[in-house]
Amino acid sequence: MYQINGLTEQELIEVIDEVAACHMGKTFSNYEEDDIKQEIWIIALKAISKFDPTKLNPEKNAERDIKTALIFWLNKIVKNRLINLRRDKYIVPQKSLKSDKSLYDQQ
Repeated sequence: MYQINGLTEQELIEVIDEVAACHMGKTFSNYEEDDIKQEIWIIALKAISKFDPTKLNPEKNAERDIKTALIFWLNKIVKNRLINLRRDKYIVPQKSLKSDKSLYDQQ
């Protein structure tokens, strides 16, 4: 499993579950809550290896621990990835009238 200094495996699971709970209402089309939760787990597990707690600004984040910083960081990533997922899977490009030659053939 993935490890971050200062967090146990159980704490990582709690973090991902907390992030998933924040985004459960973002269902669309054929994606139900279980599907969204699975996508969030996939997104989080892929991204978690890129989290670097040494990049935290100590002045700005003095009151935050690593767990809280990870929650904020993952929430931002998950939000953006879910927006991309919705755009890619839900919004279907519409056919342009200019490219529809059958309209011009009728005249």
